[in-house]
Amino acid sequence: MFVVRNAELEEEESGRQITDVDVWAWEMSPAEVRCWIAQCTTDDSEPYKKAIHTMGMVHYVEHVHGDAVKVTGLHVTPRQIDLPNCPPDLKLLTGVTANNRADRLQSVLHFDIQAWQDWRIAFKVDVLMRQVLQKASGQGPCCHKANEIARRIASQTLWLESPLVREGHLLECHQEEPQLYRKVAEEIRSSSSPDWFAPAAQAAAYVQFKNRMLVALCVAQEACRQLAEGPPKSPLAIRVASRQAFPDAVSLLVDMGPVGAAKFPVFLQAFLLRWGGFIWEKRRKDDIASIGQEQGVTAAEVGQWLEVYSKLFSADGDPFQLWFNNNRQLKGYPPICKGLGVRTRQALYQLPWIGEWSEWLRHLEEFLKNGGDD
Repeated sequence: MFVVRNAELEEEESGRQITDVDVWAWEMSPAEVRCWIAQCTTDDSEPYKKAIHTMGMVHYVEHVHGDAVKVTGLHVTPRQIDLPNCPPDLKLLTGVTANNRADRLQSVLHFDIQAWQDWRIAFKVDVLMRQVLQKASGQGPCCHKANEIARRIASQTLWLESPLVREGHLLECHQEEPQLYRKVAEEIRSSSSPDWFAPAAQAAAYVQFKNRMLVALCVAQEACRQLAEGPPKSPLAIRVASRQAFPDAVSLLVDMGPVGAAKFPVFLQAFLLRWGGFIWEKRRKDDIASIGQEQGVTAAEVGQWLEVYSKLFSADGDPFQLWFNNNRQLKGYPPICKGLGVRTRQALYQLPWIGEWSEWLRHLEEFLKNGGDD
């Protein structure tokens, strides 16, 4: 399940928000791509209003995306509520008695309950990163640009009608400011002494990697389409396919087959948000095996996915670098997010914090404690 929290829909010209979705998730399988639109409520007095809103979003997405994806609406409530005249095609998830929205979403997103604590924190970081950029947008033009790119990704990209169009939009966002992390870090302090650890700088870096996650989703959907329909045959289809920005990565996913192609974006989101965007080389086999077990694939397939990622984002050379303590990590990935991978491995290997791991964890804990503020 590939998940986006807090997707907003805005008017293109005015930028005025029309509506929002609490969770938009893609269930990627070889047979089909299914979309889940989830709305939550803690207010027992307005569940029907929320239900109708959810169905409206389901029908809107179906209208925009046509037959390309099946859409299901989920209305999440904290307890059993009788909704008279409820639309029959709306699935109600009721009887969930958890205390907060994140716990209720666990049932929606189908994450393993043992891993849910990691995902709760990861999604909280995702939301806080967006809020940090909103607060920092007035600090200078680079901070403003970072917030604008984050807003466009959240409020425009998901609503576009095809993976190819979405991919083009995401690439435009990236190419506008490819050195966003560095420029925001310099703007916050100085060009001679960038503040790499400022929350706004790390949030700007995270936006670029969230962009990459969504590009991976587009690439995987194109690979799944080719596996289902075969290579393009008509002149029009060939011209459209020629606009594909990452044909090599698509070909690698096609070679992996339906399961490998469908699960690639799910793997990448987990690798970034649960495993911290790094492989601990000292226990590489254990890391790779654990990620593969989580995704239901072999260690060899995880290695292939990492190769696909390198093909996708190798414009500036190898996107990975070998760092202290044998951490093979993604270049430019923010320490706050690498702290998420530290938490996962500490629980998995029952080890004390070592070297830079303790620093990454400290950045994560301070970010969560302060709600994203310095």
